[in-house]
Amino acid sequence: MTERTNLRLVSEGRAGLVRLRAAMGASPTFTVVEQPTGEDVGSAAVRLPDGRPAAADLGYALHRDPHDHGLAVDTLRALTEWAFARGARRVQVRCPLDDVDQAKAVLGAGFRFEGVQRGVVATAWGDADGAVFARLPGDPGDPIPPALPDLPAGGVGDGVITLRVATAADAAALHLEHVNDEALRWALTDPLPEEETAALAARAALEWVVGTRALMAIVDDETGDVAGRVVLRPVVPPGVADVGAGLVPRFRGRRYLSRALRLVSEWAFAEGGYTRLEAGVKIGNIASAKGVEGADWKYEGRRKARLRNRDGSFGDELHYAIVHPLHR
Repeated sequence: MTERTNLRLVSEGRAGLVRLRAAMGASPTFTVVEQPTGEDVGSAAVRLPDGRPAAADLGYALHRDPHDHGLAVDTLRALTEWAFARGARRVQVRCPLDDVDQAKAVLGAGFRFEGVQRGVVATAWGDADGAVFARLPGDPGDPIPPALPDLPAGGVGDGVITLRVATAADAAALHLEHVNDEALRWALTDPLPEEETAALAARAALEWVVGTRALMAIVDDETGDVAGRVVLRPVVPPGVADVGAGLVPRFRGRRYLSRALRLVSEWAFAEGGYTRLEAGVKIGNIASAKGVEGADWKYEGRRKARLRNRDGSFGDELHYAIVHPLHR
């Protein structure tokens, strides 16, 4: 039976910032009303597939500054309470991969990141990949902080290079970094297709927030061109990350690798919450070994059959690490 709410108040957010006014229907749309002004500040919707309250999809659009997370978080909480009160056993939000503000708001409303699904977000250019976040009735709903703090505006630099979160605009340079002859010589696997490199760059900001990886572009300050990349991949145990890095060929020979590793370790220890960073270098890769050693990372030994070759065989690894100053 269709529920008729007749624009009545159906829920209030936990923080008391918004009220929801619902139109009729089993999967209603809402007007988001700010308290205490009574101003309409956005719209929202709950979709119950086939009218059954098994899994509810939430959507919202606010007219305010997208960085005002308070209204977005409270709207999501109010929608979630409404859906659970009507028997939903799962509530989920799908957001575009490049909408970091929405991802932060969804985390702030207690939703857990569950992964990336292909073609689940409708855009003006067709269906696109989306990040999926969800809550179950038994979840505490407490805010989930972003996995990593934001970099300073403009990134972190030393006057010669700057590290910043990678973007879709960096895709061509990041692809060139790993398809040149020298990079292929030491690669662990075959190079990614150009479209996959572009996809990684496009979701770098999202992955920074949810913690799957931290992909940064190395920018040459003089030209503004992307000179390479650095990536942190969290590993077990907590507080430890594996680091990979590489340079576009024309920027080699300038000690940019050492500069980048020094910058990333300083940031990781001061702001990122890491206590130890590790890197592996293939036997014979002298340039990479010099770059790591030039950043004051310490050689910890040789690991047998640790690194895969492109032909499927395995070779030894020269293992390097740097630890937080408090633990040295």
